Amino acid sequence: MKARTPKRAKQEREYADVCDELDREMEEQKKLYCFFCGEPLSENWIHHHLRGREGALLTNKDYLVVGHFECHQQFHDLPVKRQKWREIFMENLRVKDPQTYYKEREKENK
Repeated sequence: MKARTPKRAKQEREYADVCDELDREMEEQKKLYCFFCGEPLSENWIHHHLRGREGALLTNKDYLVVGHFECHQQFHDLPVKRQKWREIFMENLRVKDPQTYYKEREKENK
């Protein structure tokens, strides 16, 4: 297994801080819902990176969303046609990140 560099370890600490900040903001704004299915979140949600985790994207809150662990797993593991919440996710994505939305639409046409 590849060891983490000191730079990556620092980024991961920053990432934890960004996640905590995002969680606090969402709780304060009463916007704690799953980005995938739209249902309310209670506890133990997971963070999802809309544009990946490489470099500065790891800590970029603009492309970080929260969701149920199960929905997040389905996003990564199931074909798009089997994601029962797909249209809710796509509408949330269209509003949050149009560029990624169009990339996801292309996946549906393959």
